[in-house]
Amino acid sequence: MSSLNSIYSNGEYLKNHPTWHAEDAEFKAKYIHELIKRNSIEGDSICEIGCGTGQILHELHKKMPNKKYFGFELSSDALKLSKSTQNISFYNEDLLKTDQNFDIMVMADVFEHVDDYLGFISESSKKAKYIVFHIPLDLNVIDLIRDHRLSYKRNKTGHLHFFSTETALDTLKQAGLKIIDHMYTPWCLELQTGPKYFLRNIILAILNKINKKFIPKYIGGMSLAVIAEKINGTHP
Repeated sequence: MSSLNSIYSNGEYLKNHPTWHAEDAEFKAKYIHELIKRNSIEGDSICEIGCGTGQILHELHKKMPNKKYFGFELSSDALKLSKSTQNISFYNEDLLKTDQNFDIMVMADVFEHVDDYLGFISESSKKAKYIVFHIPLDLNVIDLIRDHRLSYKRNKTGHLHFFSTETALDTLKQAGLKIIDHMYTPWCLELQTGPKYFLRNIILAILNKINKKFIPKYIGGMSLAVIAEKINGTHP
């Protein structure tokens, strides 16, 4: 098995995920936009660090067309699948090594792949006034009791760190951020559809209506979207 640090550049991740999750971009962008809108966050420039194919930025552009978008991605495999436009630019470079700053940063399903995730979040947050995160919630009761489930996620998806709602929010606070708002994103209900999931989704929808914390805590199938801002002078 290849090193997790190299799977994004040696073709292994692309082989396992040939679309680089572009099909999930519309779903993620919907909740990222909802957080920005309902908290009246203003800004003309939006960047995404670890943007993959850049499809989230394209989806955000549809919702907020009068802004400039900038995607930064270290993997050339991913950027080969991206497409620049007049308002969306992509860069195969490390944003943290540039002198660029933006109004809003998107970090969608990224820091769980980074060794020093606290330092990465802290340094990244210096590049924008507001940061919107989309965070996988891998720690739930079912995945904890299933044999090899977390090992599978680590080897298949490259997740080095696993989070629950509580540890995800605590991580952002420990990295020097102030939480403005957060919400669950139910990919189990919106991305897994069709006859195969019909009965299950009815049950999950009922459970979610009764208690929105039940599914992410006990069953899994949800991620966490968070909007935050940097607290000046704080360090992890």
